[in-house]
Amino acid sequence: MENEDSLEESRELTYRKLDVPIITSEALEPVVTLFLSAITDDQWVLLAADQIDFETFTLLYDMCHEVTNVITTWILDVVEPQIKNWISTATAQDRNMRHHDYYSLTEDNVKASIGNSFDRCFGEVTGIPQERSNESVILLEMIASEVKKRLNESLAGLISSAGQSVLPTDRVY
Repeated sequence: MENEDSLEESRELTYRKLDVPIITSEALEPVVTLFLSAITDDQWVLLAADQIDFETFTLLYDMCHEVTNVITTWILDVVEPQIKNWISTATAQDRNMRHHDYYSLTEDNVKASIGNSFDRCFGEVTGIPQERSNESVILLEMIASEVKKRLNESLAGLISSAGQSVLPTDRVY
């Protein structure tokens, strides 16, 4: 038991911050334009009255799914090389004996990356300036949660293949 305790005490834990890109409204514009342009005038009237039909719901759902894909890919393209660089330069002794690195992205990391790009993008596509609303905050939180989950699953695969650990995804850095 004493050996286990001393092993735990000697283990160095390092929490690594990952740099994430700033997602621009221009990155989201092609997806948003594609889906919003498919909404008919009648469907816009329903939306303005806080009503929605199944076809419009499906279009908006598909748009959110594609926006989530774009953001996930955009961030992963920046974060994955950081992990791969660390893996390629870490020594086996550092990874397996005294030193453990933990990588994880939080929803706050993802929300910071997205910023107000949704609001700007919808304003640019519709021609109507958009301000942050309760609904846009909810949408941001839902998308950030899903992006975080996807990114951390990808990072876990990279890191576990290198013999490292991944913290729970709600860790704040």
